[in-house]
Amino acid sequence: MLEVCELKKSFARKPVLKGVSFQVKAGETVVLMGPSGCGKSTTIRCINLLLNPDGGRIIFKGQDLSQVPQREVFLIRQEMGFVFQRFNLVSRLTARENVMLALLYRGVEREKALEMAEGALEEMGLHTGYELKPAQLSGGEQQRVALARALVMEPELILLDEPTASLDPILVKEVLEAIEKLSQEKRRGVLLVTHEVALARRIADRIILMDCGRIVEEGPPARVFESPRSWVGQRYQEISQYH
Repeated sequence: MLEVCELKKSFARKPVLKGVSFQVKAGETVVLMGPSGCGKSTTIRCINLLLNPDGGRIIFKGQDLSQVPQREVFLIRQEMGFVFQRFNLVSRLTARENVMLALLYRGVEREKALEMAEGALEEMGLHTGYELKPAQLSGGEQQRVALARALVMEPELILLDEPTASLDPILVKEVLEAIEKLSQEKRRGVLLVTHEVALARRIADRIILMDCGRIVEEGPPARVFESPRSWVGQRYQEISQYH
């Protein structure tokens, strides 16, 4: 479904990605981990065309995204749900309206969009509060609205960029449960950037560890966390002993 080949990206002539290559298969959950600044978020933002790579290729469903005209980027993003660290909800809209927005833009009839939005919110554990605006919701509820907004478009691939990073630790659990449920469905590929070792252990089919703009280790969670081959893996092994 997704193939990243020798991806490169620099900022102010400083290399951030130095030839990153990996795949995500249909129905597979891949977790991207590594120390802050290693290039995880840059990788996922390049995949979603929020950043333009300096080199390499991103192949999604057989299409080289570097060849996609700018006018078609929105269509590609409809097939790739993206969940940001900081929710990115529209403050003047209710939870339901935030989820409906892209559906209406696509041309879905309002009554159908309403039904689909409520279904997506319920799937993420939000059974009430449809009429509340983001400021009236907790951080965990806002992030679940953001998850519902991504899911309602029925994407074949969903990208999550440290979705718990902006949350109070008390609110993290409900979002982790929603992400775990999402990964269990196996209806779509999932690429998750996170520091949550316990979550990665439970949901990942494969862990990719990055350091200094490169992939330094890759494999199933049991192998990466129990018999690490890289110093990054060894650090995560130490952390996982406390979970």
